[in-house]
This record gives sequence, structure tokens and C-alpha cells, in this order.
Amino acid sequence: MAKVLDTAYQGDEGRAAVWLHLSGAESSLKDNMDKIVDLSHQLRKNIEPTVERENTSRIVLLVTLALVGEVVSGEAIKAALGFEKSPDGSRAQFRRWLAQLLLQLSDSELPKGSGKP
Repeated sequence: MAKVLDTAYQGDEGRAAVWLHLSGAESSLKDNMDKIVDLSHQLRKNIEPTVERENTSRIVLLVTLALVGEVVSGEAIKAALGFEKSPDGSRAQFRRWLAQLLLQLSDSELPKGSGKP
């Protein structure tokens, strides 16, 4: 999932995509996100067969917002937190760390949602 989103939101292309979205440009965002949730849910079910789709949607939301935010203001935020000169501050390292974090979660550890909006 991170690789798909990273390809779509890398460097200046990512900033341009965010700007287009904010300016109201038409896009197939819903269709694309539905496909990403479908694929992500199948991958999660391979690891833990009882996962809930709502949790997969929330995880996709979290990862998407993290990666889009990294594209938009990641350099400034990393600098403010002291990561700008650290090997741990690279974009690839952040994606790996986020993936490892998410792989350690099971649905039983996640808070119960109030339903999909």
C-alpha cells in the first residue's frame, strides 16, 4: 500500500496532486481508495483471517494521511523533530517503520469504531 501511494505522491508530483485535490479538480479518488482498501484487506486477511474491513479502511486512512502529509510538509516536520540529518529521517525509513508498526497490530488491539462514516 505504501509503495502504491508513494508512487502517486512522490516529490513535486505529490504536492501537485494535493494542490489539484484542494483546488477541487475532479478525480477518481473514491474508486482508487476502494481498490487500495480491497487489496489491503485481502493482505490483512492472509495474516489474520478475522480482521474487520472497517479497521482496514481506518489503516488505509492513517497511511494515506501520513504519506500525503510527508509529501506536503515532511521535510519541515522532520527538521523540527531532529530527523533531518538522521538515517531514520529518510522517506523510505519512515515507510518501513510505519509498515512494521502496522504489521504488529491485530484487530483485537485496535479500538472499536463507531461504524464507517
